[in-house]
Amino acid sequence: MIRLLLSDIRTDARSFIGPFVSTVVCSFWVALAAFFWFSTRTPAAILALAAAPDGTSNTLTQLTVFLLLMGIALPSAIVLSSVGATKVAQSHTRYARWRLAGATPGQVFGGVLAQFAILSLAAAIVGILAALPLIQVGANYLMSVTDIGIILPTQPTWSSVVATCAFVVGLSGLGAGLPSLRAARVTAIEALQETAERTEIRLRPRSVVGAGVVLTAGILCAVGAINERYNGSASSLVMLFGCAVLVAIALLASAVFPWFVRTWTGLIPARLSTAWYLARHGALARLTATTSTITPFMIGAGLLSIYYSAATTWAATSRQEQNVALLQGLVLFIPAAVIAITGSVATVFMVGKTRDRDTALLRATGAPPHSLALMPVLEALIYAATAFFLSAAVALAAVLVYAAFLARQGYAWSPQLDLRAGAVVSVLGFIGLLLAIGIPTQIANSKSIRETLAAD
Repeated sequence: MIRLLLSDIRTDARSFIGPFVSTVVCSFWVALAAFFWFSTRTPAAILALAAAPDGTSNTLTQLTVFLLLMGIALPSAIVLSSVGATKVAQSHTRYARWRLAGATPGQVFGGVLAQFAILSLAAAIVGILAALPLIQVGANYLMSVTDIGIILPTQPTWSSVVATCAFVVGLSGLGAGLPSLRAARVTAIEALQETAERTEIRLRPRSVVGAGVVLTAGILCAVGAINERYNGSASSLVMLFGCAVLVAIALLASAVFPWFVRTWTGLIPARLSTAWYLARHGALARLTATTSTITPFMIGAGLLSIYYSAATTWAATSRQEQNVALLQGLVLFIPAAVIAITGSVATVFMVGKTRDRDTALLRATGAPPHSLALMPVLEALIYAATAFFLSAAVALAAVLVYAAFLARQGYAWSPQLDLRAGAVVSVLGFIGLLLAIGIPTQIANSKSIRETLAAD
């Protein structure tokens, strides 16, 4: 079994490099958040907070909800779980070969989980080590954009290290758990045939229930925001509402994304562009990878779009400067954008071997070279545009709720949709996706068709 695990790493290194890099990035931000949170419980921090001005506890609560939970924990949870599920789904045929080599279902299941446990634990340690020198620097910068006006002593603790490792390893294992059970039930005969991924839209009962619960909580936040008397509380509830909608869409991604991608990409007829048709078909043919690519992307762009739309609406309505709020938005949600972009890029890089094989088959059937060269650009564009469109729709819903609150307070109806930060995230993500798809594709295209197909 050990030889099979080592052979798996040698034959498809990309499927391990992608999850490792994305897990390191998640671990880095989770470690910083954990160090900050556990440091607030130390005697030195308690002494410093006792001398802080009134309202410090409310500010720390907002930092906990926005930065630690929305900005770091949520996107990290989505990236860690989705990358794990995609890794297992893409290795379906390889696990069937394990069965053909004599591995039992229990050995397959244990081997897959062992891979993820070792990989995620190693990545967590690397992320923690990278975060250690920046603990106090990060805390000082975070305090500088608040009205607390103190220096919070921050130090590494074993509790924060254990919490970071447990979070990273636990979510990675959770994402790979159910796919690993399905992989363990793969019959040996499936090793002798190529099994295509199912492309039909599927709604799982647990996803529907989870999305319903989260969306209900979001609606309650929206109602609370409209009826709230104070702007600070209302804006927080609006952020929670938008976050709940994003999470609900993520839970229903297996049904929402295929329908949405198929609908908007179908507006361009296939006869107008062969490259667009091939890119569209590639995105729809790998739904697990497509879902795992778009979901974190949507979360990162959505959180920034919601925050800046609400801040711009308040500035336009109250005619007050929002420079501090705009800076706080960068501090609070840039981690989410970095985590999201890294997770999406890691996913498309991880499934590159399947894309190389598909491209070789297209070359063998006589696909035009210029269409094959343009296909990676259009596929990356489909992922980035889909995430941006969905995040913009959620930001619009959130800003309408916020405008309704302001209207109840006697302000003029003036909702403002500010998508500039979300657009920047989308452009940066598009560039990252293009590099992750384009460079390996160009390398694969420089090889002979026989060499590419024989490597499979």
